[in-house]
Amino acid sequence: MYPVTDLALNAQRVMPVERREIKMWSGRASPGERSLVRWIRDPRDKEIYVFVAEPERPREIIAWVALNTNMAIDVHQCTLHAVPGA
Repeated sequence: MYPVTDLALNAQRVMPVERREIKMWSGRASPGERSLVRWIRDPRDKEIYVFVAEPERPREIIAWVALNTNMAIDVHQCTLHAVPGA
C-alpha cells in the first residue's frame, strides 16, 4: 500500500487519470484521516483501490476500509472482506 504523495505516485508511474481518481477518493476522507489513506493497484486487473485505516487504539490499525469499493482488509487475520452497503 502506498501513501497519497507525489513521491509515491511518481515512483509507481501512476497515469494522470489514475492520479485524479486517487486524489478524488482520498479527498473524501476527513482531514484528520488523510494521513491514514493508502492506495494499491490490483496486479490482476490494474484497478486502483483507495483505503483509509480504521484505528482500534492510537497507532494501532485494525482494518483498512476501501473508499472506492465495498471491501476491507482485516490486518489481524490478513483477509479481505466485503462490506455490505458500502
